[in-house]
Amino acid sequence: MSARSVKKLRKSKVSAVNVSVKLGGRIRNSDQLIRKFIRKCKEEGIVREYKKKLLHETKGQKKRRKKSEGKRRAQKKIEDAKSNKTNAKSKTKTRKKK
Repeated sequence: MSARSVKKLRKSKVSAVNVSVKLGGRIRNSDQLIRKFIRKCKEEGIVREYKKKLLHETKGQKKRRKKSEGKRRAQKKIEDAKSNKTNAKSKTKTRKKK
């Protein structure tokens, strides 16, 4: 790792994430311990965040990324609304009238 990338990481906002794995219980040896640690790091997105901060992103790339993220959020919101409507309809149909 170059000094430039280290300096860049120090300047950027770094959110603190603690990942800990202990030996014992289901984890019987060091291989399992390492696999569990790597899995937890992937779940937290530590490696992805680190790689993202290493590469320089131009203004245009940032704009395109934010635009596509917004589209994804909007699409997800629409899909969630549709699924909630279908769930509400199915609940009303199953009720018995007195």
